[in-house]
Amino acid sequence: ASLNTRVADRSLFAGQAIDGPAIAEADTILSDLTIAVAGATTAADVEVIVDAWFDTPGGGFETIGYLGAAEDLAPMALGLQEAADFALRADDQAVRDMLKSFAMASLVAEGAFASDITERAELLRSAGERMFTANDEFNALRANLGVVEAEIENALVRNTAETAALELAQAEIIAIDPFKSATDLAAAENQLEMLYAITARLSRLTLVDYLR
Repeated sequence: ASLNTRVADRSLFAGQAIDGPAIAEADTILSDLTIAVAGATTAADVEVIVDAWFDTPGGGFETIGYLGAAEDLAPMALGLQEAADFALRADDQAVRDMLKSFAMASLVAEGAFASDITERAELLRSAGERMFTANDEFNALRANLGVVEAEIENALVRNTAETAALELAQAEIIAIDPFKSATDLAAAENQLEMLYAITARLSRLTLVDYLR
């Protein structure tokens, strides 16, 4: 369910197949694995089968388990010359290894080796060891994700600062100086009043007044 997380209606871990889930339902995966290990007689046999199911090109995981695309999401632009590369998909080897360990433990819960406590315990022990190993691989994935998150955060801060600077520059370009505007308005009023007075005086002139 976590691997099928969606944000803004986009699947996060399905590569370019953003419109659908990245991983099949757990019951679907376990059902196919249960059939695959039906003839296994030892925990070691189950491990080999589970490894093959998850790792073989074109095998069970790639045809039934992973529902996403084989191509990564295109880098997301953060600026004019900067982009964030989000290349993590649910078919990454670290994810497969973690799912293997869960699958092996779940097979025991589903009844594998129900009558053989020794093999049952061995399969659970191996599943636990794999979980610890896979967790280290997951920590590496988290570190890589943290780097991308830091890049995005830095770009967000930088873009916010640039936006504020541009808004201030725009305000300076289009803003009106109140003092200059008042001075220009007063000058225009004086010119209009002068023109009105001259026009009024000229309108009262007569030829006799002019000759005088």
